[in-house]
Amino acid sequence: MIDLLELSIEKELTAEESLLNRISDALYDTTFNNHSLLSGSIGSLLYASYLYKYQHEERWGDKLIDILETIISEINDVSTPHLLTAPLAYGASGLGMVMNILKKNETIEIEYDEYLSFFDELVCDGIVKLLDNKSTDYLYGSSGAVNYLCQRTHNDAVKICLEHTVDKIESLVEMRQKGITFPNAHLKVMHADNYEIDLSLSHGQCGVLLSLLKIYEKGIAQDKIKALVEGGIDFLLSTMMPIDFEQHKYSYFPLKFDDSQPSDAMVNQGFYGNRLGWCYGDLNQVILLYRAGQLLNNHTWILLADEIGLSISQRLSQASTDMKDSHFCHGTSGLVQSFKSLYAITGLPIYQQTAQFWYAETLKHLEKELLYYNTNKAGELLEGFGATALVLIAELHADSSQEWDAIFLLS
Repeated sequence: MIDLLELSIEKELTAEESLLNRISDALYDTTFNNHSLLSGSIGSLLYASYLYKYQHEERWGDKLIDILETIISEINDVSTPHLLTAPLAYGASGLGMVMNILKKNETIEIEYDEYLSFFDELVCDGIVKLLDNKSTDYLYGSSGAVNYLCQRTHNDAVKICLEHTVDKIESLVEMRQKGITFPNAHLKVMHADNYEIDLSLSHGQCGVLLSLLKIYEKGIAQDKIKALVEGGIDFLLSTMMPIDFEQHKYSYFPLKFDDSQPSDAMVNQGFYGNRLGWCYGDLNQVILLYRAGQLLNNHTWILLADEIGLSISQRLSQASTDMKDSHFCHGTSGLVQSFKSLYAITGLPIYQQTAQFWYAETLKHLEKELLYYNTNKAGELLEGFGATALVLIAELHADSSQEWDAIFLLS
């Protein structure tokens, strides 16, 4: 007798493999006009390495070498000066994190250490410039660069750099009515002088604090970081509002906040939206509260993370999450990996179940999206199929390395 359950699983896996093959084709045909992590060849270097190693696609092995050789040959090219800067999104820290992954996964054999030591110096110098400009943004400022350096602390110069970085961040602290925040020159440039405090992982408070906790884990400046994290979380908690699903009030935290106005002011009420993604929303605060709670031994934060985490696990509709696509940044695949991260942190089955729900939703979105997509954006890591391919590979290959999600502060 045929086991219908086994047949169903086999068909599902075949469908997933088919989707991944179609994504692979879309990614392979993508061309880039820049060397960046988020929308350029550095991002393609990351997913090319996983498609080659775990899908055993030989064409990606050849392409991987071509991409890497091109990037390395153009590092000092005057047309690509951003490669000599620090930000994660387009600079040396993004390339360094990807090369670290290639090295650990033993994807291809090159002399990585020579390049990584060069990047260490570049990024340390770049962080000074970014913080002098009050740029703490995760993707475009100092915090993403910090994440890279925390992978390089066997280099004594990097340890010294990180100590100085904590001192500089401490000097930039903005005192608030409750707690502290950090300046963000990137957002100020985008929104002129009228900009609110961003609370997100991608651009704001959560990203800065999670990056500081990375330094804390390395045993560097722990007393100072503890005080900064406590002050930063105090501010976050001061913005909390009660939820009411029946009234379509889904979020405990705003996406951003105007500290010159009370929480119940109209301008701030508008910031308590329904966004739930890797980039913005209550998921960011839950990840932060768990990490900080465990590292700083604060059980109150862990209990609060449990409470909010249960709430976001019940938000499974488009109306309560604003989920409209499969993309990693603010789509379903980002939720998959984020909830897997929560499961890894806590071992709570609800997070594993929620990750599986959003994985099924990701497959549904992909079935539609792969019929018609913007070829100019298909290869992007966050807003194309790039990181989504990594999520599928992680599901299909249980033995696959998950190192890549450290780039997104999920491990």
